[in-house]
Amino acid sequence: MTRKDAYYFPHDSNAKDDPKIVLLIDQLGCEGYGIFWILIELLRDQDNYRCPLKMIPPIAKRYNTSKEKMGLVISEYDLFKIEGDEFFFSESLNRRMQYMEELRQKRIEAGRKGGKSKASNAKANLQHCSTSKLDENKKNDSRSDEKISDEMTNYNNQLFECIDISNLNEIEKQNRFEEIKTELLNSHMWIENTAAALKTDFNKVADHVVAFCDILKAREDYGKPFSEIKRHAVNWMRIRKEKIKKINGNPKPTYEDLVRSFIETGK
Repeated sequence: MTRKDAYYFPHDSNAKDDPKIVLLIDQLGCEGYGIFWILIELLRDQDNYRCPLKMIPPIAKRYNTSKEKMGLVISEYDLFKIEGDEFFFSESLNRRMQYMEELRQKRIEAGRKGGKSKASNAKANLQHCSTSKLDENKKNDSRSDEKISDEMTNYNNQLFECIDISNLNEIEKQNRFEEIKTELLNSHMWIENTAAALKTDFNKVADHVVAFCDILKAREDYGKPFSEIKRHAVNWMRIRKEKIKKINGNPKPTYEDLVRSFIETGK
């Protein structure tokens, strides 16, 4: 687990409105709610996201509460599960961390594919370089660190600019699409905010983002600036939610139905 990962896990902004949490606060007050989040944060940093029950007394002492209250939060509100009278864990946290791990693996894979493509392009370009071009590259390598940093920043900013997809070859199109998809799936705060706005949960929005990316790829509609693509995604999710609500007595449309409908109608 990296240092960056140690400080993050998805957290629903409306967690306090969960009926289980409402009951917890009603009976144990905000202290009970605080104990709940202390336990969730503790589990986040444990191997396999579970903790021995024998650790309850020292944990309670450390965070200035009682082992009795901490035990109640774990056992009485269906917020945690107990495994063999030895460990406790949170199913909700486990689902979120599993999803984060899947996103991390997808990003690694996308980076690997992108690295192969860039290496292949670099090799092809090197074979066609003239001696004078190589000399020019050597000269350019002596540029100051500040100028190099500026160029790297400009390269990264290309993701947020509008480009004409028709001018790209197939490898460049694939790289552009993978960059957009990776950035969308790793925009955790945006996904959380979208889930709150649409009154749904994090995982459902993340699934919709994957479907939306498939649509972008099918329509080759990923040349817009990143911020505009995110707005497009939110509007698409809102429209699909309203359409599903209007269906009376018909089967719920499948994922394939939604993708096909959008490709054909743009809505």
